[in-house]
Amino acid sequence: MDFSVIIPIYNAASYLDECLQSVLGQSHTDFELLLINDGSTDASLEICNKFAQLDKRVQVHHQENKGQGSARNLGLREAKGNYILFVDSDDAIAEDTLELNYKILENNPKIECLQFPIYMKYGTPDAYLKKEEEQLYEASKSNIKNLLLVDNVISWIVCDKIFKKESIDRMFFREDIKYEDNYFMMQYIQGLNNFYISEKGIYYYYYREESTTTSEITELKERSTIEVLYLILDFLHPTKEFHTFYKYLVRLINVEKSIVTNFKTEVLGFSDYKKKVKPLDVLKTKLSIKEKVKIFLYKYA
Repeated sequence: MDFSVIIPIYNAASYLDECLQSVLGQSHTDFELLLINDGSTDASLEICNKFAQLDKRVQVHHQENKGQGSARNLGLREAKGNYILFVDSDDAIAEDTLELNYKILENNPKIECLQFPIYMKYGTPDAYLKKEEEQLYEASKSNIKNLLLVDNVISWIVCDKIFKKESIDRMFFREDIKYEDNYFMMQYIQGLNNFYISEKGIYYYYYREESTTTSEITELKERSTIEVLYLILDFLHPTKEFHTFYKYLVRLINVEKSIVTNFKTEVLGFSDYKKKVKPLDVLKTKLSIKEKVKIFLYKYA
């Protein structure tokens, strides 16, 4: 089997039909569609079962509500395809996405991960297509992590990517945080040998008011962001990669301040990075004066 398409579902009845039709309408037909119903209380499960009755490629798995990370992990455990895709239940993909990218993958068997174009904020006047120049990046020739951390060529989400199954066989999503995509990508990128940017296909990333990224800030979201920032800062060398290190340290300082100010709680472990701050390197960064002052206050307060 060529592909396993994993869709975590929680109370998505309003959008689910369009999402599933976009996958089942793919011009490339050799795939399984794994629908992971994460304890929905609306008609989502009924919709899943309806599609399973109509198409033998559809498998429905049900669990108590444990979150998107848990649902994706169940999908990974059940996946049988050579390649893995994740689609959110309120989004969609263009009908030629699998076909066109399968040709690329078959012609380049060493590709471990492929990223295809994504239409951001789809369905709004601010929608735009994020499409990078087609290219194969190899760890032996390129600094792949900088494509994620510095250049923004690699996105932080998993839904615009096709993963070779063997490259993520021992990986799972954190189930205790929000933004588990970010944490997953930060871990995944560390052992990656190559990464392919494709200009083929489209992921339609709809803008929803109630989504994780657009809904109001919560303490769990802020602490989840900190978990990702810890992982990034531990991965970067504070002297050799000081520009990038201090850029993310400023983000950490801002999120820590948000938690203390908005939720009146402390952040354990935050001060661990003080000893890594090198004043001369801070002065040499491209950061603004205000950001440099923040770092010095953090270092010496």
